[in-house]
Amino acid sequence: MILANVSILVSSSVKELEKNSDVEFSISLDNQGFLPLKNMVVETSLILGTVTLIICADHASMEVSLSCKTSNADRISFTVMWRAETLAGKQVSGSSELAIKLKQLSEEFKSFETASNPYVTGSPLAPENGALVFYGRETLLNQIQRQVEATGNVILLEGNRRAGKTSILKHLEGNKTIPNWLVVYSSLQGATGASDKVGVPTEEVFREIAKSIASAITKLDIDVPLPDGKIILVGKPALGIAKVM
Repeated sequence: MILANVSILVSSSVKELEKNSDVEFSISLDNQGFLPLKNMVVETSLILGTVTLIICADHASMEVSLSCKTSNADRISFTVMWRAETLAGKQVSGSSELAIKLKQLSEEFKSFETASNPYVTGSPLAPENGALVFYGRETLLNQIQRQVEATGNVILLEGNRRAGKTSILKHLEGNKTIPNWLVVYSSLQGATGASDKVGVPTEEVFREIAKSIASAITKLDIDVPLPDGKIILVGKPALGIAKVM
């Protein structure tokens, strides 16, 4: 009975596609049986050739990428055919009909294809030299400012290379972006690595942080209180960072 319980549910990853266009999308084949299937082959009328999966585990999904040229009709219909073997070596197969709605792309969205890209890659965009090309980050900056001001919690900013993480941090620098906060940009890129192993020693990490804070303070016209209670008045010699001992 377990071997005979073979059920493949086929579904589409998208609900709508554009009319009169070359499109790409995925369909999902879910093995709802109690046992894996082996040597599964999937065929459709939308792609050339076949897709083969050595093992399709029980209660697991298999993604198949499809591409086609859509027409001016209201929907596209196609058949997904599959065949496989059970663990007992029995050949099983099935098919499913799928239909996806087609829609006309709005003229407003079409015009965006020929528009210039407002995002600029390259060196980090600091406020003083990148204000005119720093685009589309106001909402995120406001969100970070509110979060820090309200709770002071740690915020993790992550993204792919050249996504603009450093530019965002540069726009948060200073004592005017977040009330009652002095925002300092500190990078460990220039820290001295350990001589006997991979990585940066803990003391070098804290030294780089202290160096960044000292450098940021020297740019502000404020009196600087020191941990020992002394105060460096405005205009006095800048702080220095001693070598790690």
